[in-house]
Amino acid sequence: MSSAHWEVDKKVTSPNVGGIPHDPREKILYHLIHSLKLLTHWSASFAALPLFWLHRVRVALLLISVPPILASVLIIRYADLDPYKRSVFERCLKPYMTKERQSVRFMVILILVLGAWYRRSWLVSLDLLTVLFGWFYEKLFPREGK
Repeated sequence: MSSAHWEVDKKVTSPNVGGIPHDPREKILYHLIHSLKLLTHWSASFAALPLFWLHRVRVALLLISVPPILASVLIIRYADLDPYKRSVFERCLKPYMTKERQSVRFMVILILVLGAWYRRSWLVSLDLLTVLFGWFYEKLFPREGK
């Protein structure tokens, strides 16, 4: 293994130095609010909707999955996530981006896809309610001790 490769791997897995998130779990968490990740994720999702509407499933699945996955890999591997860790979003993200909340994020996309596939605009509209539910989940169902 080359020394350059070792240096990259060492940086990703080294302890948190100077506040920069080097822990892979932190990088995965903070990449979720990176502007490029959000832009790629939502752009790919909305671009794939007409393809699902037309039942061009292979192209739609490639479009909805490959760009966001590629953006995630590149951001986690190379982006400086320190500004995101220090942002106001950090206080919201870390305690509230639970597995349940991530499941709601997946359901948002699934509802969009199903609405487009079955050509039901009301189902696509239902997606808005899913997003609102995700945003207000903690207010509706507060955790014990809070």
